[in-house]
Amino acid sequence: MLKARNLIVLAWAVFAGLDVAFASPQSPASQPQFSFQIVTTPNENQPYPFQNYLASASASSETDIWSVGASTIHYDGTTWTAFPAPGMTGGGTSLLTGVADVASNNVWAVGYINFQVIGAYESPVVENFNGTSWSTFPSPQFPPPDTASLNSIAAISADDIWAGGELYEDPFALPLLEHFDGTSWTQSAPPVTDCIVWSISADATNDVWAAGSTLGGGTCILHYNGSVWTLADSPNQCCGYNLLTSVVALSPENVWAAGWYVQSPTEDRPELTLVEHWNGSSWEIVSSPNVGQAGKFSSRLNGIFASSANSLWAVGQSINISSDEGYTLAMHWNGTKWAIVSTPDIAEHGFYADDLDGGIAIPHGDIWLVGSNDVAYTLVIQGVQ
Repeated sequence: MLKARNLIVLAWAVFAGLDVAFASPQSPASQPQFSFQIVTTPNENQPYPFQNYLASASASSETDIWSVGASTIHYDGTTWTAFPAPGMTGGGTSLLTGVADVASNNVWAVGYINFQVIGAYESPVVENFNGTSWSTFPSPQFPPPDTASLNSIAAISADDIWAGGELYEDPFALPLLEHFDGTSWTQSAPPVTDCIVWSISADATNDVWAAGSTLGGGTCILHYNGSVWTLADSPNQCCGYNLLTSVVALSPENVWAAGWYVQSPTEDRPELTLVEHWNGSSWEIVSSPNVGQAGKFSSRLNGIFASSANSLWAVGQSINISSDEGYTLAMHWNGTKWAIVSTPDIAEHGFYADDLDGGIAIPHGDIWLVGSNDVAYTLVIQGVQ
């Protein structure tokens, strides 16, 4: 199943032939006071073209940070180290899409594994880190020809964790919603038959949000009130394809979702940023910037996270349509407006193929952005005040 986020990769100066540059065609207007720099990270799946890209990040403290994707790496406050996870070989048939760092000895990750590479039947996977190593954990499975994957995870507490994804039961694309009660993972009844969940977030047991898209190209937002999941009314931008890739719930009156849309119903480019906000009563589109001259660049948002209620970050990729080069894209919300923030890029042999897919903000500390360059290498960018 092709991921909608189009994850890509990066390498640090460890690799020969890489040029480090601040090459993103971005405006530094209204930047928060952070200095962003690429840090050295391992690539456990070698050699090229095996994949190592990173899809998500989570932390229990500033010295306990995890990032997962095609590879799995950990930061101890000084160094990033690879901790191989079962089934994640970098061959393009398996991926950890989300991670929740509950404690240093209790970390959860979700994704999918393709046990039949030729048959292309994807199965959801849940993995747990016990402080020493990663292992798979029993979770609901779906026999072929159904395919399923988990795309995101949100932990409220050690015994209250949600995961969201997709279950294809032809002709339906059902939202896959699973809950962990401290003992086992169980599937919840989906409220609709057409919604792919790309992201899930919670600020309380009775306030959980999931965001994604329909097969027809519309936004899809679901809400859990502590008892049942329901479909929320979410807006679409114009007349083309709309996709919400990430959601962050801060309070019952403050929830954000981000993604991208295409204006034309017949064209697939350029993509433009899409940001939506829940104010406690309705979802509304919030104006967000795009990179470069109109029609010359695509701008996609893949992740959104918060430093505080009035300080949010959204990350993704900008693409030069004529050259097909990709650059890191980061935006900041200061409580009033969104503004693009300059972030570094890496060129492999003179070509840029950088992407950001997620990030975290350490309370009163650093910002961490994760992604990839050319799909083959991990990319981690640290923002320091």
